[in-house]
Amino acid sequence: MTDVVDFVNQIAAAQSADAKDTLNNILSQKAMEALDGKKQEIASSLFNGVEAQPEEEPTEDDVEVEVQDTADTEVDETEQPQEEE
Repeated sequence: MTDVVDFVNQIAAAQSADAKDTLNNILSQKAMEALDGKKQEIASSLFNGVEAQPEEEPTEDDVEVEVQDTADTEVDETEQPQEEE
């Protein structure tokens, strides 16, 4: 918190070079904290047996087909179903 107070005081005193350095330090600390947190999250998921699975593209077996109920519609029995090649 003292870094933020120092930063504000440096801006108020027109010490732009010092304020820039202080701001860079503050942002670097925040980035490192976030990075450390993400590292712990990833390590926890890897070493607790919960590995992230890569997404696979759907195959023909994965495709869902919607079937419409045609019980109340008339069927033309002269039509022959076409065979798949």
